[in-house]
Amino acid sequence: MRLRANSGSEWPKALTRQAGRRTTLEGMTVRRTLQAVGAALAGAVSAPEAAAPPADPREVRDLLAEIGLLHPRSPVSDVPLTLCRFQARAGLTIDGVAGPRTVQALTRAARETRHMRSLGLAA
Repeated sequence: MRLRANSGSEWPKALTRQAGRRTTLEGMTVRRTLQAVGAALAGAVSAPEAAAPPADPREVRDLLAEIGLLHPRSPVSDVPLTLCRFQARAGLTIDGVAGPRTVQALTRAARETRHMRSLGLAA
């Protein structure tokens, strides 16, 4: 079955004309749909750090060990101090708490370390 592109005057039946604007079946214009999606994303991105609980200390310990800042068998009580060192190196707020930004940076650093090891460029 071959599909052909619609010309400018042909619209799929899923679209209707309403007040001179193209609208979806739900009645939202494309512009309003994009505005709603943008507002939702902006709210998620700008959500305060307190909106998400801190990460599990054992998982944070494992990530810190993976990037070489902490021994894998170190107690969980060593995590906050080591996390402060990581936050300072990453240019984050130094508070010893594994909030969303810290976890994201820590995960990225661990991924980069794994990649470097796979290339044989890191020990």
